[in-house]
Amino acid sequence: MNNPAENCVYKCSQELRDRVPERKKMKKNSDYEMAIGNLTSQAGSNLNLNEFNHFVIEHLNLTNYVRYVDDMVVISNNKEELEKALPKMIDKLKETH
Repeated sequence: MNNPAENCVYKCSQELRDRVPERKKMKKNSDYEMAIGNLTSQAGSNLNLNEFNHFVIEHLNLTNYVRYVDDMVVISNNKEELEKALPKMIDKLKETH
């Protein structure tokens, strides 16, 4: 029942929006298209990556960790800590698919 194209506020020019291919545009009159970043994809990523979030924060103790859908950022003053954590994070993602 949520159509993100309804009542949206564009923050770019019409000229720039016209450059977006038709197959990637949100359409007000459509009941089957879903924009990337819509609530469904956000909820799905939260369910799928919940275990990974806990692993990063609780097991690896990387508390400066932020994730939005499938984009992740880890911040640390310790480069060695990040270099050691990266292979473990990759393995965990493979393990949890």
